[in-house]
Amino acid sequence: MKHTLFSIVCSMCIIPAGSLWCMQGPGSTALKKFNADLRKLKNELYVLPPRPNPNQPPRLFYQHVDCWVEAALQMLFAMPEIYDGLKAGTIIIDPTASPDNKALINNLIPLLAWERNEPLPQNIGGQPYNRKAHLHDLTFNVGGAAYSEKFYTLACTQSTTSYGRFGPADELFNDILYLLKEPSEHTISARNQPIIIFMMSPDINSNLSNDIKNMATEEYPLYMIVRKLNLQDPIYIDPIAIQTLKTPGSTVSARYELIGTMVNDNQIFWYAYAKNHRDPASPWYFLRGHGDPHIQIAQNDPEFMKRLTSTDGDEAIEFIYKRLS
Repeated sequence: MKHTLFSIVCSMCIIPAGSLWCMQGPGSTALKKFNADLRKLKNELYVLPPRPNPNQPPRLFYQHVDCWVEAALQMLFAMPEIYDGLKAGTIIIDPTASPDNKALINNLIPLLAWERNEPLPQNIGGQPYNRKAHLHDLTFNVGGAAYSEKFYTLACTQSTTSYGRFGPADELFNDILYLLKEPSEHTISARNQPIIIFMMSPDINSNLSNDIKNMATEEYPLYMIVRKLNLQDPIYIDPIAIQTLKTPGSTVSARYELIGTMVNDNQIFWYAYAKNHRDPASPWYFLRGHGDPHIQIAQNDPEFMKRLTSTDGDEAIEFIYKRLS
């Protein structure tokens, strides 16, 4: 990084002051090339270390009692369109959010950019992003796994969890989603913002809240989050099966496939299962956290299937589905 910055400084210093005459004029090819090269060099300042093994979900390393933060992050990593929307401005940070909540999202961005093997973005949610302030947010272990002390600290604040103590992965994940809005009054976006459904009966559509029931057909969301109301409640549905969302009175439905889930182990530990969003035919991965390697598993893995429907305290709490059609 220091070498890159030094190169930029030197490359700008060796241009004699009187030599820019040949690059004058808005249509000058030389001036356009100079500006393009300068933009490229500036962006290189904000390139993050490459992520090892991008064919799997990313690895994070364990610093505190942060298994719950890892689990929530793995669910966000599995939903790349959230980050795409923030970069494009089709998703914004809730303008009414508190300063701490806004900082939570801004400190999340380096982790999302690293997961995508991209430089820090210039804009987030339609606003300039202070890349310089967040360039050194992440630290890395010898295996290339990432950690963000800034994000962890604000996650504790957001979840009213004492620093270094066990916290609620599902609440952190949901709170982050609730902080992300469309840039309009309509905050349940079919294309950009997921909907969250609390399961209290076997028919998934009967659990829809009134605002979701009033969605127009074309607004069926890209992601659907299904969660238990309480630990040790039944999930009522077959989680691994394709789920169909159909609002009342609509003649059109949407089909959803499970891509990730968070598991709570008796209020002691959080872990996750997820697919790799880069691969449409991705297998499942067991993401234990604690710096442990990810383990590829079959969809019919007995332990995985047990956790999806268990009510014994070591059970899946939240299920992330992505729209198929």
